[in-house]
Amino acid sequence: MPRQPADRTVAETGPGFPDVLAVLDQAILLAGGGLHAGGPGDPPAQAGDPPVKRQPWPRLTMVLAGRARHAIAIGGRRRLVDGERGTAFVWSRRAWNLELWGPPVRYLGLVVRVDCLRALLVEHAGGAVGPSGPQRWVHTRQPVPPALRHAVDALDALVAAGLDEGQHAIADDLLRAVLRLARMHLADDLAADGAGERTWQRVLTTIRARLAGDCARAVLAREVDLHPNYLSALCRRQAGMALRRVIEELRLERAQELLTDRSRRIGDIARACGYADCGYFIRVFRRRFGHPPGRARRAAPPPG
Repeated sequence: MPRQPADRTVAETGPGFPDVLAVLDQAILLAGGGLHAGGPGDPPAQAGDPPVKRQPWPRLTMVLAGRARHAIAIGGRRRLVDGERGTAFVWSRRAWNLELWGPPVRYLGLVVRVDCLRALLVEHAGGAVGPSGPQRWVHTRQPVPPALRHAVDALDALVAAGLDEGQHAIADDLLRAVLRLARMHLADDLAADGAGERTWQRVLTTIRARLAGDCARAVLAREVDLHPNYLSALCRRQAGMALRRVIEELRLERAQELLTDRSRRIGDIARACGYADCGYFIRVFRRRFGHPPGRARRAAPPPG
């Protein structure tokens, strides 16, 4: 299978986001340029509204360039707010939010889950439908550490209750703490990826052991104790292809080995490699090697 260098960082496991720490550094420098806090509530929909965003995790965005516009709930009522460069938007758990695309904007987003931190960079060149530019993201492999969790929970509690005039300075301080702790967490995840090659070999061993059975991503992720998104990203980084392609390559590799046993029927070999449908196995094999498995078996040298 194709290989890529094994010395890449976890940050590259998101599509094209190797500079995540530098972007976080920029966000930390910009923090303090204003903060809009969106809380829970259910304002009535208006004509032309896009789908409402609600997530079960605290999240925030920092505008790095351009202008962002959101309809958010403040005290349960709909408010239209704009953010220029340096403005942060913070949403509590299950907060109501509409992202209204229009002007060009570039922003960093953080979603703080229990099992991981998700960082994403969104670039929109402008227009009513977005984003029109690339989205880059990364998930950390390690769970969110207690210090980051506590800072996020404190900010979430302030936002959910509704910020009064005297609490904005506190919210700004908590925002800076969240950004700095998020950067530390991502940096720690980068350092921990020195074991990436060993982890990848463990993934390959697990797949090979399960080739005849269920190789669904969620199942494999539980077996190797990795976040499913990290497993997919690790696969692309180490093998240069999607997880499903790696599984297919390993199944066909096993099929080639079994085809040297001329006493085995093609259907039995297909099932041993995880293909319940023999016809589908033959089609996949032909597409990969240019000939059917029967011809490969006839061409194989006799045992002994």
